[in-house]
Amino acid sequence: MTLEDIAKVVNRDKTTVFRCAQKLYQLGICNKETRSIREGGQYHVYSSIPMEVFKQETENRVREIEQSFRRIMKGFEKDLETMVSSIYRIPP
Repeated sequence: MTLEDIAKVVNRDKTTVFRCAQKLYQLGICNKETRSIREGGQYHVYSSIPMEVFKQETENRVREIEQSFRRIMKGFEKDLETMVSSIYRIPP
């Protein structure tokens, strides 16, 4: 769909749709194809990525977030043990 088509369907201003479409494109959630106008100029056509690709990418990002969270928690636990040990003079 073109930006104009999407704007009509969702009843929003074209600039709002453009910002949203650009964000989705940057996140890899949709595709953008540039097409030429015979009289000169260009326009973009946006399409969704296949559902399986979206699902796989989402699962990959969730795994990355989980790994980051685990690293943060390990660091927090280590720092907490160090702090408690120093307060109560418990040997590490």
